[in-house]
Amino acid sequence: MRPFAITRSDGLRAVRCPDGGAWDRSTWYGIANDMDEARKLAATKLATWQSFMDNTSSNLKIAWAVEPGNVQLINYVQRCEELRILSLPTLPMSIEQEKRIDPLPRTRLAGVAQAARDFNGATSEDEAAVFAAIQQWKNEFR
Repeated sequence: MRPFAITRSDGLRAVRCPDGGAWDRSTWYGIANDMDEARKLAATKLATWQSFMDNTSSNLKIAWAVEPGNVQLINYVQRCEELRILSLPTLPMSIEQEKRIDPLPRTRLAGVAQAARDFNGATSEDEAAVFAAIQQWKNEFR
């Protein structure tokens, strides 16, 4: 991903980047007064975008830790890796896909409840405790 600046007729720089945020055009990063400002703007916006992409990756890692045998998750992780190689976004995903791979909306499942119990002793009969354990695990996950 290489940000670029286009000098406008008024002398300002329009900063853009083909970062994968849209499939058919570069992403608008903003206006800068000069090239130094354009570089700083591009670096800041690109870092924000990469952080966003890394968030998807970290969410998948915690989901994998909770349910390492989830075939839907394994397939989606592989798909995300392919998309990242191509610098394409991994989001948005459908609600249906989210329900298949995110452990938080699936606290009733025995495997998710067992993972929560293994993490901090949450009782599998208490969905709120399972949810809280998975959320705590997610917050502390490295």
